[in-house]
Amino acid sequence: MKKNDFSLIREIYSLPQGDIAVDFGLSQQTYAKYETGKTQRIPIEFITAFAARFHVNLAWFQSGTVTDRMRKDVKFAIKLLKDPYDATKRLNVPIAFLGAIGEGKVIPSEEFLDRVNKEYLKAKEEIVAKDEITGETTHIPEDGYPKIIFDLQAENRRLTQTIDHLNKYISLLEEKQGK
Repeated sequence: MKKNDFSLIREIYSLPQGDIAVDFGLSQQTYAKYETGKTQRIPIEFITAFAARFHVNLAWFQSGTVTDRMRKDVKFAIKLLKDPYDATKRLNVPIAFLGAIGEGKVIPSEEFLDRVNKEYLKAKEEIVAKDEITGETTHIPEDGYPKIIFDLQAENRRLTQTIDHLNKYISLLEEKQGK
């Protein structure tokens, strides 16, 4: 197991070390040693519970290796998670977790993939039910929600550009006020 796996997952969920330690009945110092790799003996019960709690594939979490099956599962999950904001609500995970899946930083657990599939099927049923009420016909592609493109990286780039523009604007305003 890579020493940064615990911290990567913790950061994705925006949790301080102390909160995770309390959740798992550990001292903050003990959990910090797990994160930094300062202890060689991490109980398998903790690793299993941690992986389950944060929806990561236990085999990936323990070995750090990615199999072809895992890659296939991740691609499947990404196809189903076309709308990351809707998915975060439906699956009760932070958007950073979905981004980490998309970037290949995290391999989700089988249980999480099952939940993704169930929520996708439920979303399709909701679309069909809405169409029956409104009389509209919505094409539902087999690989995701209709007319919604999941590109978290593009969204992040757009937000970064917006922030850069706002910072430049603020700088210009500050310069004018200073003159």
